[in-house]
Amino acid sequence: NAWSRFVSVLNRLESLPVSENLITTKKVCGDWSVKDILAHINWFEREVAGILQLKEFGGSDWWMLDVHQRNRKIYEMNKDRSLKVVRQELISGHKELMDGMIKLTDRELTESGAIKGMPPDWTLELILDGNTWQHYNEHSKHLIELLEEN
Repeated sequence: NAWSRFVSVLNRLESLPVSENLITTKKVCGDWSVKDILAHINWFEREVAGILQLKEFGGSDWWMLDVHQRNRKIYEMNKDRSLKVVRQELISGHKELMDGMIKLTDRELTESGAIKGMPPDWTLELILDGNTWQHYNEHSKHLIELLEEN
């Protein structure tokens, strides 16, 4: 699956002799390093996990921002955090997301009205798709390119 591929590539990157420097400083996606990508993915997963836990659309006001503004805020919030902390939070955030997904009903997943406060044209299925497996695939390519360079 997309998460397993993403983590596999990350683990291979982390096994390189200069991995921490490479992961925290080399720009692989615009101005972002791999560490920045990990923090970015973690933010989205934790936000979605909160929706799953509460069965209510909410969380950060950043959802209503333009995607570039939201991504900038996520970057700014995490840019000075350590790789170790970002990596640990990525793994724990993913576990929270998976725990929430297990408890979903088909109705909650596919019907926009099933989750309180959800914008009318949104479903959890679409939110999960765009903020998890598609997100992993989108950013895996940056990790793979860096791995192939080294």
